[in-house]
Amino acid sequence: MRTKLSALGLLILLVLASPPAWCQTLRWETNLPEAARQAAASNRLVLVHFWAPWCVACRKMEQEIFSQPDVQAAIDADYVAVQLNVDHNRPVAQQYGIT
Repeated sequence: MRTKLSALGLLILLVLASPPAWCQTLRWETNLPEAARQAAASNRLVLVHFWAPWCVACRKMEQEIFSQPDVQAAIDADYVAVQLNVDHNRPVAQQYGIT
């Protein structure tokens, strides 16, 4: 019985160590100038997602759009993704007309 538990435990560890594509998430940068440098170095564009804890539409977009594997793959291929909290980055948000 102990051998079966050990094998099951090992299988669980392997699954957790390498999550399948459907449960991976975007890697969001939080520093716009650094993201711009990364984008220039990798010949990609910068995608900025402005959000706030109080923004219902932002959360819906994160749950329903950014969580989709095909959307994540498309963003990873062509963009450096940046997520900026509007409340903490007001000057940048205002610069881009985000209210």
